[in-house]
Parts: sequence; C-alpha cells; structure tokens
Amino acid sequence: MALHLIIGGAGFIGSHLADALIARGDRVRVLDDLSTGKRGNLPRGAEFIEGDVVNVCTGRAASLLELLVALERVCGRTADRRFGPERPGDFRLSLGAPSKATALLGLKATRRLDQGLAATLGLDEVARAA
Repeated sequence: MALHLIIGGAGFIGSHLADALIARGDRVRVLDDLSTGKRGNLPRGAEFIEGDVVNVCTGRAASLLELLVALERVCGRTADRRFGPERPGDFRLSLGAPSKATALLGLKATRRLDQGLAATLGLDEVARAA
C-alpha cells in the first residue's frame, strides 16, 4: 500500500485525486492551508495536516537542462537524455518566487542550485564543495 502526499488536497482537484487513491487502497496524507480548499472536501480516510508549503529559492529561472546538469553534478552520474519535439504544456524554465518564504519566515536563499540540491539529498560533503 503506497502513501501519497497531496498538497492542496482540500481543493476540487486534490480531493478528487485523494478519493481515487483511497478507493484503490492507497494511504493518503493531505496538506492544505484551507485558503481556497474546504475542510468538507477532505475524503474520509485521509490524514489531514493543516499547513502551507513555501519555496526557498533564489528567484532565478533555470531551464530543465540546467536542473538536470546540476542533479548530475551533485549525484556524480549522468542521466540518459532524450530530447524530442516540444509538446503543448511543456515548460521551458523553472522559476520559484522567494517572496512568500521571505515574508512568512524571513528566509532568503544563501545557496546556489547545486548546493541546495546536494543539501536536500543529504550530500553535505558535496554541498560544501560546490
């Protein structure tokens, strides 16, 4: 039995996803701040955590290739890269907005992308060397 975390699981889409996962026998944990979701949408059987998620990031855009290269560098191995034609819905850049983390928690990014990835993966020696 798999355990799934659904962020925004008290909203319309998240609650329906949670319903489907529970119906197939999986465990579901919902994290929602209820700013737009409703407690009444929470499916029976789901564990509920009231809270929010913030992105501690630099505010600098990175392409998916840059993200992959950083992960490869941190992990010390290369991925099998396959490039195809652009599809509808593909995104070119990943960009986090640091304003929420700064406003709520007073946090500002102090690490580069590769250092943050290494620290997230628990590779402290890599993070220090990067």
